[in-house]
Amino acid sequence: MRVTVDFDGVLTEPWTSPELDGLDGHILLISALSVASARPRPGIRSLVGFLSTFATVEVLTARPSSQAPDITAWLRECIPEIADSPVHSCAMELKPDFLYSEGIALHVDNDERARVSDGPTCIIWGHQTTKELLREACYILSRVPDLRVAGKPVRRLEELPSHSSTPVYRVETLTTSLKLRVVEDAIQSQNLRQIHAVAASDRHLSEMLRPEQASSPTGIHLTEYVPGQSVASRRPCTDWDVSRQVARWLVTLHEATARADGTCLISCACDAFNLCIDDVGAVRIIDAGDACWGARWIDLIWSEQLLGPWIGGSDELFESYMEFATERPSNDDVTRAIAGYYFRLHSVLRSAIHARRRDEVDLRALKMVRHRRATPPTESLLRKWAR
Repeated sequence: MRVTVDFDGVLTEPWTSPELDGLDGHILLISALSVASARPRPGIRSLVGFLSTFATVEVLTARPSSQAPDITAWLRECIPEIADSPVHSCAMELKPDFLYSEGIALHVDNDERARVSDGPTCIIWGHQTTKELLREACYILSRVPDLRVAGKPVRRLEELPSHSSTPVYRVETLTTSLKLRVVEDAIQSQNLRQIHAVAASDRHLSEMLRPEQASSPTGIHLTEYVPGQSVASRRPCTDWDVSRQVARWLVTLHEATARADGTCLISCACDAFNLCIDDVGAVRIIDAGDACWGARWIDLIWSEQLLGPWIGGSDELFESYMEFATERPSNDDVTRAIAGYYFRLHSVLRSAIHARRRDEVDLRALKMVRHRRATPPTESLLRKWAR
């Protein structure tokens, strides 16, 4: 399946009306220098990654064909995921004919003239957020009869409800059900890919966090879809095994990724809203998208604050963690970890609130969480274990 994206205004950040005031836009944009100096449009790598999961992405531009090599060089520098994509030159008024004759399934443009009522489907990217744009693309692709992912026919593609800062989708094939997460931030994407890679190399870690699908486009994370109820929705959930499974998983992750500076990969994932119990009673992590590098004790306080109240307290969690762990915190470590937990939680909430600023229901829920967690914790059970 083939999809196309416009160069000016879609791949690149569009010029605004005030910026173009008094200028000849046509002359401005046919300059080869205007290609090299263009900035990628915020959100474009998420769009390209999402589309590339299901289709071949090509570039369609109203610029002259002589500038195709310049555009390819720009892609190689700014959006290397599609650096080898064909670049088609076509006058704006002829774009609908090109799309129809070439059998393009979807085109993304920023000019209404590219859309015709009886032609191929076209998304006009105006002032939509990245999430809104991807929602449109998801809706359109879900209606493509021969849609495929990794060569397998797709039976269903839908957006999943999520309070995360990054959009999440469910992709069902004939044989499996996958979760697709789109991550624009390069560091966040790298951390997420790394935690899945570490989990895939260890039996205990892979029991709770399933490995990613290989060869996903940059910023796209395909994992097994985890069915089941979240711990928060199963309250009361006082099963000792939840604490023990989580403690063993955290220790294994922290010690497998420990660095000389005292930091390790922390999941920020073992909480009541992000853990579910599957049909056989095993604890599974729904998502590890907030993983980062930091002191291991931050992860433990995260679970104390955001999991403990749903499993009858955190005593068993701490006892199990210290049973498996090879080191103990100092009092200073505990103080810093409390501050680190508080900052990390609210930086995650801040990103989620920003991403959901037009979704009133989600926004209210996130702001309620922020309000309830506005006061930093003053103590932690971790202090009991300080050396």
